[in-house]
Amino acid sequence: MRPALFSALAFLALCGCAAGSIQIPGENLRSKPLPYPEFSKYLEARVHAPVYQIGFQRDSTGSKLFITFYFRKGNEAAHRTLIVTRDGIKEVPGYHIVWYDDLETPVFRLEGGKQWYEGQGSSSRFFSRFEDANYVFKAGAVIPFESIWARIMGVSGGDFVVLKFRDKPGWIVSTPENPKQPVVELPHDLDHPQGAYATADSLIIFGTWRPAQSGYLVKCLIYQKSSAGYRLSEEIPIRWGGTVYDMDPKTGDVLITGTSTKFAGYYRFNIRTKRRARLGFAPSDDVLFLKEDIIRTLDAAMHETH
Repeated sequence: MRPALFSALAFLALCGCAAGSIQIPGENLRSKPLPYPEFSKYLEARVHAPVYQIGFQRDSTGSKLFITFYFRKGNEAAHRTLIVTRDGIKEVPGYHIVWYDDLETPVFRLEGGKQWYEGQGSSSRFFSRFEDANYVFKAGAVIPFESIWARIMGVSGGDFVVLKFRDKPGWIVSTPENPKQPVVELPHDLDHPQGAYATADSLIIFGTWRPAQSGYLVKCLIYQKSSAGYRLSEEIPIRWGGTVYDMDPKTGDVLITGTSTKFAGYYRFNIRTKRRARLGFAPSDDVLFLKEDIIRTLDAAMHETH
């Protein structure tokens, strides 16, 4: 291939133009990259201020997209959540950390922290204090922020949370009603979970392990539900895997990067067939499975800012 042509193709791939999109047959669902710079521009136009810490979460079916962020309002940090549906976009008060269920209710949220700005312009500084903050769960349980080892994670499609206490050896899956009581005790050598999904009869956990002789290893753990609770039924090492973006539990399709440090690949991997297909170069931001009508709402809103 001629050098000039190769350079042009490489540029298209790196900017995301050549990245593949996955369609889920019968579900009106497809993968959607969510580029941070474009959303930053859109959100700043909405609130007329620089925005920070943009996060994305979808509901279990891809029918809603939650966009979390904060911006400076006076000397305080103002947190907001946008909820995108086929009918439009609405804005509600947000939290520093939050996870929503399909009915738009926070499964857990972080309350009581203090975040503030001092100074203006280039001399402005941002401060945070969470020593007195608490995680508040939708069933009423309250857990001090300081007692949790790392950021709590929600479970798509199920009323569960994934968390690790500072005085306990490993990560657990529990419920909002009783977050300290494990429904599943995850392996103690799990370094950090990357994603969690629930179906009617299973829990699917993606995580990162750090073996002593190598950098890290991604695995998928599948727990089957029985009358005695959940039991580990399959452990899938994904030795070539890196960042897990999202999964469609109905088909088993996973959006995941490879581990190359230069021009990392972006793949469709199926946890049932164990087949993978390269989609292009890995997006640098989030990718989620969303309904086509949600994507149309998003695209129309983003177009208005150009």
